[in-house]
Amino acid sequence: MRKRLTLNSYNSESSTTSSSISNDDSDKIFGDLISSLPDSIIVHILSFLTMDQAVATGILSKRWNYLWTCVPNMVYSHPLWKHPSFTRFAEFINHTLALHSCLKINSFVVNFNYVSNCYEYFDLWVRFAIRNKAEELRLVLIMNPAEDGRRRWVKKGSYNYILPPKLYSNSGLRKLELSLCGIAPNSLISWDSLKSLSLRYVRLDEYVLYKILLGSPKLEYLELNNFTGIKRLNIRTASVKKLVLRDYYCDDVGDSDQSELKISCPNVRALEIFGSFGGKTCRLTDHPVSLVDANLDFTLHEICRRYSKFTALLKCQIMVQGLFERLQNAEKLSLGTWVFKAVSKMEKDGLLGLTLACKSLLLNLSESADREDLYRIVNVLEISPNLEALTIIMSSANRPPFCDWKKRHWYPKLKGSLNCLGQHLKIVRVINYVEKAHESEFLKYLLENAQMLEEMIVEVSKSGGGGDISQLKQELLSFPRASNRAMILFS
Repeated sequence: MRKRLTLNSYNSESSTTSSSISNDDSDKIFGDLISSLPDSIIVHILSFLTMDQAVATGILSKRWNYLWTCVPNMVYSHPLWKHPSFTRFAEFINHTLALHSCLKINSFVVNFNYVSNCYEYFDLWVRFAIRNKAEELRLVLIMNPAEDGRRRWVKKGSYNYILPPKLYSNSGLRKLELSLCGIAPNSLISWDSLKSLSLRYVRLDEYVLYKILLGSPKLEYLELNNFTGIKRLNIRTASVKKLVLRDYYCDDVGDSDQSELKISCPNVRALEIFGSFGGKTCRLTDHPVSLVDANLDFTLHEICRRYSKFTALLKCQIMVQGLFERLQNAEKLSLGTWVFKAVSKMEKDGLLGLTLACKSLLLNLSESADREDLYRIVNVLEISPNLEALTIIMSSANRPPFCDWKKRHWYPKLKGSLNCLGQHLKIVRVINYVEKAHESEFLKYLLENAQMLEEMIVEVSKSGGGGDISQLKQELLSFPRASNRAMILFS
């Protein structure tokens, strides 16, 4: 007879709940409903829960006691603040693995705070996922401040967990996410079915990246998040359609923050560059001929802290110039605060010298927008003659600018003779709107000049700073519009 596994073996907090609700009482309450559902439906429902939640459902009905052993999605989460004992967490996983009866699983996810000297547990879990032909594997190690993990992973050879050799040969794996794991294959990689790969807090070099791409002929999505060690990204395989780069850390082995991160990705359709790059500049070495969607939201805070604000602005402009020369044909473009302000200033100073082909533009302003920012938007509109949809996300917090972008250029009057306003702009969406005179002035400017406008959507800030917009509604609804089809919606 199999021993019944309950959540009590993992989390003592649930003992009161388990003892206060008997199985017989639960059967009376839920019996009619449960008896009408086939096991396959119940297992499908349980597959949306984490494993501790799925095991806990055994208190609802005797029939549910072991249905969790058939779920195809196995998700384990060990947040430090909720379950302080890693040993109990690991033992709970081992018990559920021993009782699990599903021969093939869809996903195996372990999310936990790193604890030293627990490699044998990790190896056991990875072997289980391989043996049961998991299509999705996620090993998400979280940095523990007590372990000084934030910088340890940057140093060569100081990973928290080195992947076992068997994982590099897995033809059934379709999605792989690794965090704080060392990738050091001794032979060729064989991930024949892999379509999505996310690597976080990882050290890479060009040769390991080459092995990954060579052994993943169907890879479509590649994300490098908090990475280091690589100087040149060669993503020339035809299968990769989306590349995401977020936060590059300069290491202590000859990696200068003055160097470039060279990127070659001629076949990608979507490119995202986020976060801080430690003072490095990113440069595309070729044109992504199929690019449709580009999202640029990087910062140079490290340069601002260590050097002058002028140096930070100059570096940002150099990086923007190099990227926009390659990305100007993207149909959908998203810009963060730093990039947006650099583009605007370069256009006003006559330094950009190019026209954007984008039809959809999103501006994510992480700092409080002032009047100058709204004039900067006009600068960007001026080089976007084909723009059809404009989205502006205002900062929900009243955050002052981190870096002072010198306010020299003021227009005596907002420009009205822009190609996109006269011929193409149909949708305007403002998110986190806060009632300010210059913001309402900008909305009126668009209503007055956008001749093809169909919708203006204003989403008021929910953080408490939106103010009373009843007056704004009245003003905008009664304001003259260049387009007789323009609708104004508030939410």
